[in-house]
Amino acid sequence: MIRFKVLLSITMIIMCLMPSFGQKVVFVKDELSREPLVGALAGCGLVSYVSDSLGQIEFSDLQCEYVEVSYLGYDDKKIPSAEVQNLLVIYMTESRYDMGQVTLTASRYEQRLSENTVSIEILKPSIINNTNTIVIDEVLDKVPGVQMLDGQANIRGGSGYSYGAGSRVLLLLDGIPALQADSGFPNWGDMPVEAVGKLEILKGAGSALYGSAALNGIVNLQRTFATDEPVTELAMSYGQYFTPAREETRWWDAAPYEFNASAIHKQRFQHLDLILHGRINRLESYNADTYEHRNRVGGNLRYRLNNQWTIQLNTLFNFAEKSNFFLWKDSRKHAYEPSPGSISSGKYLRYMIDPVVTFIPNNDTKHVLQSRIHYVDNQNNNDQGNKSTATYIEYQFQKKINPLKLNVVLGTAYQNVNTTAELFDGETISSHNLGIYGQLDKKFGDKLSLSAGLRYEYFKDKSPKEYLGVSIPDGRIEDGDLIMRFGANYKLAEYTSLRASYGQGYRFPTITERFISTTFSSFSILPNPLLNPEKGWTAEIGVKQGFKIFGMKGIADIAVFDSRYFDMIEFTFLQTDMFSFGFKQLNIGDTRIKGIDLGLGGQWEHKDWKTTIFGGITFINPTYTNFDSNPEIKNTLSTDENVLKYRSKQFYKFDLEISYLKFSLGGAIRYASNQINVDKAFETGGQLNSDIFEIKYWRSFHNMGYHLIDFRVSYELNRIAKLSLFLNNAFNEEYSLRPGLLEAPVNSSLRLDVKF
Repeated sequence: MIRFKVLLSITMIIMCLMPSFGQKVVFVKDELSREPLVGALAGCGLVSYVSDSLGQIEFSDLQCEYVEVSYLGYDDKKIPSAEVQNLLVIYMTESRYDMGQVTLTASRYEQRLSENTVSIEILKPSIINNTNTIVIDEVLDKVPGVQMLDGQANIRGGSGYSYGAGSRVLLLLDGIPALQADSGFPNWGDMPVEAVGKLEILKGAGSALYGSAALNGIVNLQRTFATDEPVTELAMSYGQYFTPAREETRWWDAAPYEFNASAIHKQRFQHLDLILHGRINRLESYNADTYEHRNRVGGNLRYRLNNQWTIQLNTLFNFAEKSNFFLWKDSRKHAYEPSPGSISSGKYLRYMIDPVVTFIPNNDTKHVLQSRIHYVDNQNNNDQGNKSTATYIEYQFQKKINPLKLNVVLGTAYQNVNTTAELFDGETISSHNLGIYGQLDKKFGDKLSLSAGLRYEYFKDKSPKEYLGVSIPDGRIEDGDLIMRFGANYKLAEYTSLRASYGQGYRFPTITERFISTTFSSFSILPNPLLNPEKGWTAEIGVKQGFKIFGMKGIADIAVFDSRYFDMIEFTFLQTDMFSFGFKQLNIGDTRIKGIDLGLGGQWEHKDWKTTIFGGITFINPTYTNFDSNPEIKNTLSTDENVLKYRSKQFYKFDLEISYLKFSLGGAIRYASNQINVDKAFETGGQLNSDIFEIKYWRSFHNMGYHLIDFRVSYELNRIAKLSLFLNNAFNEEYSLRPGLLEAPVNSSLRLDVKF
């Protein structure tokens, strides 16, 4: 009996010392945000576990050598089962260059990048921070197929130069339209680069889901999430501009400079998520008499009432004082100085307040009610001030019907804009927009996915019955259209997907495009109240190929596309009389843009070494379809060649970074071919037939496009700080993106990042 008791005691001691998985609970969370990952899959042989609404997995009797954990958009993890007992949390790393990356923009719900039917680029915060991006359009210029032209985003040649009005690329902030509503202009400087969680760029028509301004594409900036552990990040940078390529054009004695400081704090208090962020910017520009002083603050509050209901309030406030000029004094010695009377300056207050309510009754159903109040007060000189208030509200319903492998998205959106402006001859004008949309995404087996979307878009502008001599019946301008899209994605192999899509686009002219009337110097901007909407479509066939070669993991993508635009709206430079010139929005007819877009992104890691590459090449052929039969078009072009204005037919860009331990060395190259056509009046002076702006003279010496090369180096001082040095336009290329305005000469900046 004694021997039995001793044996039993020894057995119990041994059992206590042995690993036990009876009630082992482990959390699965995002490595950076510490956000619980709901629905993460953990496999142990033939047994599978799924994380619950708190991100918890309860393991028991793990009869396997390894536990394999996976989650949509994250790198898989393989953990020895013997180690699981020592873990409280399994941290998952979001994929950077992987077919499993998740995108939200194309279908309005989370979907694998490899399963999308359209071209999508995803940029993570590391790219933004590593390149010292101050304004979000700076990093967009690094995306294959995207060019920035004086503040306008041009995706695959779909947009030209429009001087601050009528973007064909929709800007979203947290999934809600963020273009200045009366002008359709993206105020990139307002966007919170210090709080970016993810930046997605959709190439091609996106009007079926997002409405009017998405004719050429979408830029969706999503702010970051709060974290379980409080995190505070600070960044400061100081930059200086050096002597231009031609020393005789340097106008300054003390070098122009730019100073920036930003901060963000993220924290979770049980049911409350808190994010606070802000930035201070002081720019004394390389262009004479121009500057920008900006202060920005913002925040996100999200409160989880329970597992089903969430209420949220997002805010963003921008205060700025800035000055810029439209045209250089001359291109020989005063290219960085303004022509008399062309300076515009002012003070600005712009804010967004976004209440959002989300109801998720179960894992397959989601209701979202989101809204935004967008207020703009631009106090410009030269009688160019304007005020506007835009109210936006949208309801969206999402449903997953798992037995049918079907996703349903239904929604309706309404926006009301009221604006009063000196730009509109002091008149108060309002615009109303209603959209109703739906989309179905259906999977057939494990390989084929089909997508179809439909939207009805309706607009109505209310204005005076007569505006500057133009009669507007009943003071109402209204229009509507039905827009559709179709797409297919087929999984050819484990890491190969083929996609095809057709999407229609529709864009109703903004209030500014129709009614703007102002002058500066000898230039005028003329109204066109009866401007017609523009329509179009984009068709695309593409292949996305994941690869792993010699340790490098990444994605290669190739897309062939064809875009058509009908009644296209172009900002056209005209001569109004012998010594006066003006810009006017005109319907120029039908156009076509064909091309090919190649992209590459990859990452290689070996021991303490890490290499990252990102970039692509784009070729386009942008033409007027009625070129030979429309002499009015020919008379506005600087050459006889059938090429749309302000488009480069070839461009490429690549970014490479190599890291070893705490050191990183990076470089970037960008090339854009020469713009064959610009407005003829810029080069001839209209009826004067004289190069009075010296633009033709400058373009004759700069007719090979431009190459820009940047370098950067960084060192992690300790676990919380990083110091970076940047050299931009290293070889001091003199270049211009639009006539009469030069871009920055060689410049350098120093940046310090601190994270607590």
